Amino acid sequence: MKRTIRIFRLKRLPHPRRQLREHGNVCMNGVRINATCAQFEDKLTRFLMFFFAFALTQMPFVGHPVLLSAGFGAYALNARTKDGGSLQMHRIGSYSLSGDFSLSPKLELGLGYTLFFSRVIVGDMGFGPDLRLLFFPGGTLTYDQVRDDYVSLKMIKLKSYFFSVGLHQRQFLSTETAYAGFSLGIGMRWLLHEQMALFSRLEGQLLTGPNRVQLQLFDLSAGIIYFWQ
Repeated sequence: MKRTIRIFRLKRLPHPRRQLREHGNVCMNGVRINATCAQFEDKLTRFLMFFFAFALTQMPFVGHPVLLSAGFGAYALNARTKDGGSLQMHRIGSYSLSGDFSLSPKLELGLGYTLFFSRVIVGDMGFGPDLRLLFFPGGTLTYDQVRDDYVSLKMIKLKSYFFSVGLHQRQFLSTETAYAGFSLGIGMRWLLHEQMALFSRLEGQLLTGPNRVQLQLFDLSAGIIYFWQ
């Protein structure tokens, strides 16, 4: 009696990460995800976490107050969505929280978060983190100029203006589209007293999402700053 032995070769399936890298797009639960955008969002999140941790570690050594600010304002946006649609809004309803850390007498690093509502506090919502570098040509409102080991001179200005460059991420619930990109801005601060100030800021953002769709956003906001020692 002859015995026949059959050998079966199992086909090796590609690793999910490798498949994502090779094909660019994968379909999960009916939702198409752009690989490049997902990787960029992951890198952006890690980048923001790194700078936030770095700023916290530098706080005890910088010797300057941390500026905690809350703002409210209006915005105008024009966006294309990943499914080919468009989104246009001109509304009052942008809310921001941030903390600014002094790097030098003319530079500050700002870390914050922004919310957008289509109807002041209800309706469609957009949100995302902010990372800004602020430059003050005439110096910030307050800073310490050390003369020697025992004496320091504290300079207090009544107002100062600044320019900013930023890195942002935005996501809107109605379109389920995420955007990331850069911004340019200009603003001014007015000192109320030693621990409080007012600010206003105009910022333009150009962000990119999946399949190279773009979001153009202009944000005009004002608010109050608290100097936290």
